[in-house]
Amino acid sequence: MTDEDAPVPACDNDVWTQFRKHTVARIGLARSGAALATKPLLDFRLAHARARDAVYETLDEARLVAGLKKFDLPVVSVSSAAPDRKSYLMQPDLGRTLGRTPATDAEAIFGPYRGKHYDVAFVIADGLSACAVQDSMGIYLTWQSGMPRTDADRNCISNVRPEGLAYADAGFRLLHTLRAIRARGISGVQLKDDSDRLLIDDTRN
Repeated sequence: MTDEDAPVPACDNDVWTQFRKHTVARIGLARSGAALATKPLLDFRLAHARARDAVYETLDEARLVAGLKKFDLPVVSVSSAAPDRKSYLMQPDLGRTLGRTPATDAEAIFGPYRGKHYDVAFVIADGLSACAVQDSMGIYLTWQSGMPRTDADRNCISNVRPEGLAYADAGFRLLHTLRAIRARGISGVQLKDDSDRLLIDDTRN
């Protein structure tokens, strides 16, 4: 073994150990020559494989609906225009359109709720990761959603999970943003998110 083949430690290990206490990011990884050492490389490949598998997982709809019943609010289950997971991955836009088949006619399912006043509607979808609903998810907020809305009309609260944006902080940001959206009648790039400033001010008091 030459000196170039010998594993290279991740700088001062004590320093990186302190940093790792505050993040789950892959930082200060050991190297072997110009490449990653074997262990961090295998860890990365395992995480990448799990992420790819998650894309093909299906949403446990029954479990999700059962968990929402405790809130005593209307829960409606509908399907998108994508007939299966493979079709959705091939044509992601199908996920933005509600199903129209006799068994999953969204228009008919939503019929009893038309004309009633609701302050907000929450849509829980699997998107590119079905397990994200119970793990790490993003929250997208839109004022008066529908055509011809675009991504520029949406606000996003991302990385909601214990190791990322904590649930309590995400709830605070969600409520603050919803109030701002309703008060101003706008969302997306037109609406500045200042919830971080409020969280900082709250910790100082």
